Amino acid sequence: MLLRFDRQTRLGVTTHRRKKSRPSRLTLYSMLATVALLCGAIWLGPYFVLQPRVETLPSRVPFSQQEWMSYIPESTQFVAYVNYQAAFEATGNHSLFGTDPLLEVYSPPFTIYPNSVEYEVGINLAAPGATQGVPAVSVIKVALSEARSLETALISTPGLHKTEHESHEIYSLLIRRKELQVPLVSATIAIVGQHVLLAQGAASAASVIQVLDAADHSQKQLFSKSSAQTALYASSGGDDRYLALFIAAFPTQVEGSNIAMKTVTTDSESFTSRFAFSFNSTDQARTHYDGIKRLYNGGKDYWLLGPFVVATFEYDLPKLADQVRGL
Repeated sequence: MLLRFDRQTRLGVTTHRRKKSRPSRLTLYSMLATVALLCGAIWLGPYFVLQPRVETLPSRVPFSQQEWMSYIPESTQFVAYVNYQAAFEATGNHSLFGTDPLLEVYSPPFTIYPNSVEYEVGINLAAPGATQGVPAVSVIKVALSEARSLETALISTPGLHKTEHESHEIYSLLIRRKELQVPLVSATIAIVGQHVLLAQGAASAASVIQVLDAADHSQKQLFSKSSAQTALYASSGGDDRYLALFIAAFPTQVEGSNIAMKTVTTDSESFTSRFAFSFNSTDQARTHYDGIKRLYNGGKDYWLLGPFVVATFEYDLPKLADQVRGL
């Protein structure tokens, strides 16, 4: 009896231990689920990390019309706006744009220096023909007294060729510009308030007239279009205190983009360049995101803003002169 009891006891203990060591189905399923989640995180984690941040445009994009925008015809292909005085104030460097004359009129003799310019707008118009170069017009804002002095000199110079367009007088003359290799070139000049409108070349009068028509509202302006206003918001973030702006209404280095825009803003220690490239949709912008990030590498931040790819860069103030030369 004792032996039988002892065997039963051992068997009972053995059976009891086997029941304890066998994992339940619930525990097994839980372990498998945990492993699956970990594997998913390992595989999908990098995918989500590499996806660009996506923000939406406001339903109504804020827009502040600037004085210089009225000179930009709707058909303009490229615009370069640089506020000289804002750049001088930001850097404390009044020779930032050099000390050579910005413009020299041969006859009547008249010189405009960079430190007397409030801002300059370079406007590249659509070329009228495939074989012709891109006509360019500069709009230079100076002090009213300086603009009137030039206008008086033009009026009082005998033999100077002059034509009239609406209420404006347009003069044909010779000029020097510091960036040109040739000493003198033919040019056309018109004065509108504090603004000197200047174009070079044989067909320069037609280009100046086109800009005058935009200023007089007899021709549509680029920034009256919602696409240009939205691009400006994407590039500036709604801050209209930029000291430079560049806009290309054609694909530049980025194939497939509709508009490329760059604004430059400053604070007391540094400045920021912000690029915005517009596409037909957010999905199309997403497909170009990696390419833009590679092309414009070294940025502080990149993201999607509706159909725009946006990139920001920060620089020290001594590099400002490089950033106000273009896109």
